Amino acid sequence: MNSWNKLPADIKKMIEDLEPWYTENRIAKEVAGGRNGEKVGRDKGHSFYELEPGEGQKYLNAAKPIHDDWIKRVEGVGKPGKALYDELKRLIREYS
Repeated sequence: MNSWNKLPADIKKMIEDLEPWYTENRIAKEVAGGRNGEKVGRDKGHSFYELEPGEGQKYLNAAKPIHDDWIKRVEGVGKPGKALYDELKRLIREYS
């Protein structure tokens, strides 16, 4: 944080203005990389399994206490944990 605080205001603004672009591009690269990884795996004869409808919800339910704890800890240090978690879920829906 000290390094950030030492930056001039115009440089901070430039970095902050680029953040949405960077995030969108980073996500696109991660999605493309995942698809490429799946292709490489299939080409090498590895199997991939799709969850049955509703099966994924079982895993989400099991992980809920962990997610809730993370949200609580993040909000405990003054950050928007719930908003971050909700945005993560939105991005997962968008890119899945």
